[in-house]
Amino acid sequence: MSVYSWHENASSSTTVGDTDMIPLYVAGTGAPTKLPYSVLTGAGKTPVNATAGATALALTAATHGNRTVTLNNTAPIAVTLPSSSGSGVLFKLLVQVSATATASTIKVANGTDIMQGVTVGTSTNAGAFATTATSDTVSLNGGSTGGTIGTIYEFEDVKTGFWRVNGWDSSAITATPYSATVS
Repeated sequence: MSVYSWHENASSSTTVGDTDMIPLYVAGTGAPTKLPYSVLTGAGKTPVNATAGATALALTAATHGNRTVTLNNTAPIAVTLPSSSGSGVLFKLLVQVSATATASTIKVANGTDIMQGVTVGTSTNAGAFATTATSDTVSLNGGSTGGTIGTIYEFEDVKTGFWRVNGWDSSAITATPYSATVS
């Protein structure tokens, strides 16, 4: 890893790599900090594909955090979020193969975490469904609770015990995808 200091007369031939750091100074305090070059370029943000044929996926911040995770299984998959801690990590799940009558699920890791947010159906006659005080599971059946191609769910670790959830479902959902099934 290298640390670079930029100057208006610096050579334009300098090559900066994804693991290099750029020094910054915090406005108002002048405190020095370093920014990974990869943050500026978006490196490391390539989508993560769920393993074809997998029936379970345990999300981790290191592998799936702040990236798009594609759900492309023909069989239902059970996705589990890690325990919430207030880390700010964001998981974005994109459905690429429609769910079937046997629902795919996205669940919290334990009996104390809950989801707070809303899912909006984006096609004609679709509804919008908010979580309840005990919601900890999203069920996607490809029909009334959604989960067709193009559906996106985002889960953000906002505080210990709480996941913020936003869902945009490409189908005409007519029933809430939220329930309380984790104990």
